[in-house]
Amino acid sequence: MVHIIKYLWVMVLLGFPITAYSDWSSSNLNVVDRYIVPRYAALQQSSQGLQPAIFTLCQQPSVQHLEQAKQGFHAVMDAWQKIEHMRFGPAELFLRHHRFFMWPDKHNTGAKQLRRMRAKQDYAVLTPERFRHNSVAVQGLSVLERLLFAKKPNLLKKDGEGLYLCQLSQAISRNLIQISTALHGDWKQGQGRHEIATAKGGNDSYESDIEVASILLNQLHTQLQRVVEMKLGRPLDKSIKRAKPKRAESWRSARALKNIKLNLISSQDLYHVGFSTAVLTHPSGDALNREITQSFKDAIERIASLKGPLPPMVKDPEQRAQLMAFQQHVSELQQLIGEKLPGMIHVPLGFNSLDGD
Repeated sequence: MVHIIKYLWVMVLLGFPITAYSDWSSSNLNVVDRYIVPRYAALQQSSQGLQPAIFTLCQQPSVQHLEQAKQGFHAVMDAWQKIEHMRFGPAELFLRHHRFFMWPDKHNTGAKQLRRMRAKQDYAVLTPERFRHNSVAVQGLSVLERLLFAKKPNLLKKDGEGLYLCQLSQAISRNLIQISTALHGDWKQGQGRHEIATAKGGNDSYESDIEVASILLNQLHTQLQRVVEMKLGRPLDKSIKRAKPKRAESWRSARALKNIKLNLISSQDLYHVGFSTAVLTHPSGDALNREITQSFKDAIERIASLKGPLPPMVKDPEQRAQLMAFQQHVSELQQLIGEKLPGMIHVPLGFNSLDGD
């Protein structure tokens, strides 16, 4: 709360009136009910749809059933990319966020843990009671992608390793349902929603409704930074000679660009649901709202025009140039959100959650 008070004093000293939009309590709940809850509901539903596809694959291994399981994976990943940026509140509990999808895995922990599990083939660790206590790197979508999209699909093998990996896949699918169900429940009618609803008077998690708005603004800004620095920056690196295609998110399933597109669409929605009303209450807000809206529109159109998949693009001179131009546009959008929006709505940007990643 201290940083918010200091921020407001700075605004006064700079001549900005502190008389703008003030109904952050309603605005924050609007984000919860219209934005967060529906997306976690979709995540829960897609996770529930993946489990029977994995089960069928394990019962009747075939190329057709493997493709159906891959489609189920894509549905879950689609839903995840639309809500992954909400990393506070219920997502922080029990490491839910990282357990659902750990990326980037800078130390290749998932591969190392998977190798150990394949060597031991210990079925006891796959029970629901024990599986959630395994390394976060093997509990979610990152390892499931390795299994489903492997060049040599061991899930189709009927030997001991194939059977074990199928059981591991089923354990992951059960875990995804448990996590997504808990996230949806906490936000819809549990502690997550309650803490947002009571934030105006202060509670154990938030000192004010402005602090909640600051956190939501940070989630929006940081997601754009994540696209620029990690989802594009990591595979691009500093030069074409140093480009690292396999640093791209979801490179095995060839959906790195689709992930970014979904990130941008969802970020655009968060801006409109959570902040556009506050912007438009300001005398100069209409111009900024148009600028942000147009910038999002341009970014989404640009990525739709890129011909992926992303990994080979980073080493092709012409396509790399297109990626870098797109990266620059998203960076400018991030700066627009980070530099102009906070002053307009009198909400501080808050802590950069990418620090230390």
